[in-house]
Amino acid sequence: MNDRVVLVAAAVLVAVLISLGALAALRDYARPVFVNGADTAKRIDNEVGDLVAARFPDADVGTARCPPVLDLTGDRSGQCTLPVAGGELGIVVAKNPYPGFPPALNTTDALFVKSDAERDVGADLAKRYGEEFSVRCPGPAAQVVARKTAVICSVEAPDLLRRGIEVRVSGYSDFYVLAPLSGIATRAERVFGRDVASRTEGGVDVAGSAMEEYVRRSAAAEAHGEVGRRRLVRYARCPVRIVLREGGRTTCTVGIGGLPFRYDVHFEKGFGLYAASEKNVVVIAVLREIAARYFERPAFTGGMPLAAHVDCGKAAVAFVEPGTSVPCTASVGDRRYSFSFEIDDANGAFSIVED
Repeated sequence: MNDRVVLVAAAVLVAVLISLGALAALRDYARPVFVNGADTAKRIDNEVGDLVAARFPDADVGTARCPPVLDLTGDRSGQCTLPVAGGELGIVVAKNPYPGFPPALNTTDALFVKSDAERDVGADLAKRYGEEFSVRCPGPAAQVVARKTAVICSVEAPDLLRRGIEVRVSGYSDFYVLAPLSGIATRAERVFGRDVASRTEGGVDVAGSAMEEYVRRSAAAEAHGEVGRRRLVRYARCPVRIVLREGGRTTCTVGIGGLPFRYDVHFEKGFGLYAASEKNVVVIAVLREIAARYFERPAFTGGMPLAAHVDCGKAAVAFVEPGTSVPCTASVGDRRYSFSFEIDDANGAFSIVED
C-alpha cells in the first residue's frame, strides 16, 4: 500500500512539473516576439559592419541581409549575414536577456585578417620568447572562417629556423597560438635563468633590476606590441631585491605614455614566478585611427568624401578593463558626434557607442 502511495505521488509530481513546463512554454508563445528584418540589417550594418570596416581596412564589407521577419519567440533566434572579404559573416539575432534592450547580435564566424594576424602573432611570440619573429600567414588579405579554425602560419627568429605554427582566431581579431615552440628559450629563461624560470614550488630570489627588464619588455608587448612600436615605455621600477615564497607577491611600476602602470609579481605553487596586470593598455592614437575610419563611413558622410577629425583627449594611453569607457568626439563636415569606446571583455575587445 505504501509503495502504491509513493508511485501515485511521484506520478502526480511528474504531471505537475510537466504542466508547469507546458504553461511556461505556452506563456512564451502567448507573447510572440517578432523583429523587423530590414531594421535589424541596418543595425548590423551600423554596429558590426562599420566597426569591422574601420578596424580592418583590408576587408571589404557589404550590406547585411536578414529575412523579412525574425521570430525570437521563446528560445528561438534569427540568422542574418554580413558580406565580408568575399565571404559571409554569420550573425545570430537572439532575444536580449536584459528586458528593454534590443536583441543581442552574436557572430558565429571569425575574421582572419592576414596582416593583423602576422603582426599580433609576432608580438605574442616576442612577448613569450624575447626576440623578434618574422611571421607569414597564407591566403588572401582577409577571409571569413569558422570560429577557432586553425591556420598554419610560418615563423622564424634568430634562434629558430622557419617552421609552421598553428594560429587560431576566435572573433573579429582575437588571434592566439596554442602550442609552445620547442627548442627556443622563453623570455623568462633569458632574463632570470632556467632554474628560476622553471621553478614551481618553494620560492625565488631575483634582483630587482632583472625584474625591471622583464616588466619593461612586458609593457612594450601590450596592445599587440603597439606600446613598444610607438616607444611609449619610459621607466620600470621594482624593489631592489625580490624574495617571494609560495603565495607571495610584490609590485612593479612601468611608465607607459606618461602614466604609471602596475604589474603584480607573484610566485604561486604550480605556476612559479609571473608578472601580470589587472588591466589592459590601449593606445589612444590607434583608437583615433579606427574612429576616423568609422566616422568616414557613408552612414556619417552621406556618401561624400569627408574626413573625420577625432579627439580622445591628450593622454597617449588608457588603462582599461571590462566596463571601461574611453570618451571621444568626432567632427565630420559640420556635424559633431560624441561617442565612447566601450571595453567589452578582458581581452580588450571594444564597441563604439554614440552618446
